[in-house]
Amino acid sequence: MSLTRKEPADPGKPDRERSDQRRYRIGRADVDRQAIMAAVRQVALDVDDGVHACFAEDLLDPDGLLPRDYPVACFEPCSALLAASPGGAPREVQVESAIALGLRRWQGSGVLGRVGGWLLRRAARGLELLTPDGSMFSRGELALPPRWISEAMSVRRVLVLYGPWVGVRPPQGCTDDGQYTARARRDELRQAQRKGMVAAGVIAFAGRP
Repeated sequence: MSLTRKEPADPGKPDRERSDQRRYRIGRADVDRQAIMAAVRQVALDVDDGVHACFAEDLLDPDGLLPRDYPVACFEPCSALLAASPGGAPREVQVESAIALGLRRWQGSGVLGRVGGWLLRRAARGLELLTPDGSMFSRGELALPPRWISEAMSVRRVLVLYGPWVGVRPPQGCTDDGQYTARARRDELRQAQRKGMVAAGVIAFAGRP
């Protein structure tokens, strides 16, 4: 789902009136503010996302930011909601929400520090990502590899990546699972990072379901 804002036809109107008559877009359809807010609320209610558990060596460049065997959890929402203000770069609404709640915009460089308040919790069928106030932000089902569980329990922290393109689901048009290799996952993540559409942080891990 793509969301952009379109300026009014008459730029000479007073600022207050002009702001009331701006029109937005979802895909190619012009919609009003009420429709925009409904779309945002619907996305916020959907916490069932794709999730992938791996290690730093699988997804990150070997730049020494984290040990090669550091546990990583990638959460990928089912759909993207892109918003753009006039003259501004598109932003992904769900990623911006995660950043507003304390995760950091990660564009692939710099040390990723610990983020307080957030919690990654092992669930009966996968992983759950909780915000600082204890609300469910994202969750996904997967069979966790024993080695991943062991490493996460050992360090009690996990690097969490969140965004619509963080290497979880094969991209549209990829019909062969074998094509979605570790390199393809990394390339997808790099592209999203360059666009500023990855939220990340090293957060606490609770190992018991």
